[in-house]
Amino acid sequence: MNRILMKSMKSATTTLNISLPKPLKNFVEEQTAAEGYTSASEYVRELIRAARRRRTRSHHLESLLLEGLDSGTCIEADAAYWRAKEKGLVDRWGDLEEDA
Repeated sequence: MNRILMKSMKSATTTLNISLPKPLKNFVEEQTAAEGYTSASEYVRELIRAARRRRTRSHHLESLLLEGLDSGTCIEADAAYWRAKEKGLVDRWGDLEEDA
């Protein structure tokens, strides 16, 4: 590996020391071995990445929900609504069950 790449890889990582009670440390070590991680650090990094992905998805979902709330007047999707939707589809496309 060239020296520039190695130097940038070194500077891209830092150390974070954490203290865990013995049961949690044992759990991390068990998971590290069971899941095939090469080190506890690799296992913890993956947990952090997964938490970051969940947070990103959660924020995205929240923004979509807020967008939906701001999108206009709500309608009730009751049985009559779905019957009218079905009738509109049948009128447009015909009764697909007849062709079966």
